[in-house]
Amino acid sequence: MNRGKGGPTPLGIVVFVVLIIILVIGAFFVVTGGGDRTPSVLDEPEVSVIDTSSDRSVRLTVYGNIVANEERNSYQVTISPDTRLAEARKGYAGRAIETRQFNNSAGAYEEFVYALEKLDYQERRELPDEKIDPRGTCATGNRYVFEILEFGEVIDTAWTTTCGGSKGNFAGEYERAEDLFRAQIPEDDMDDVIDSLDD
Repeated sequence: MNRGKGGPTPLGIVVFVVLIIILVIGAFFVVTGGGDRTPSVLDEPEVSVIDTSSDRSVRLTVYGNIVANEERNSYQVTISPDTRLAEARKGYAGRAIETRQFNNSAGAYEEFVYALEKLDYQERRELPDEKIDPRGTCATGNRYVFEILEFGEVIDTAWTTTCGGSKGNFAGEYERAEDLFRAQIPEDDMDDVIDSLDD
């Protein structure tokens, strides 16, 4: 049987289909970046410690050993562009027993948060889901919780401990970060806050 002139050949159909597949795959890679891209700021807004907006603050909380409620100690230092606050706390409910509060300035806050950034304040260690929760970790040591707040609400948090097997997701220089927080409070006042935990 004679084939009409100008009709598609089997080879031509195969080539056409292959070209369409290549175009579809190419369009997918252009649109998605290959499907394995890092989320952009638009996908998931980043929280930055160096944001010096007046509604921002940063906070360190240091929890002591897991002991009887009456003997549980912790202290907290919160720094904002307007204020610097240090508190000693007792019990698992965190009842404040000693407080020192001072004014702050936007310039001092800016220098402080930029110093935190240089200590990798927002570097994170990847943890399996079952180890994200810090409760009960490092029962005989200290737990450090580093936070960024906006309008007093926590918008970023990470933690680590002094126990080797429970390092948490904070991957920055936690001891130097603690020293930097404490240095924002006049030394005698910070000593009074810490010493009150021994009373």
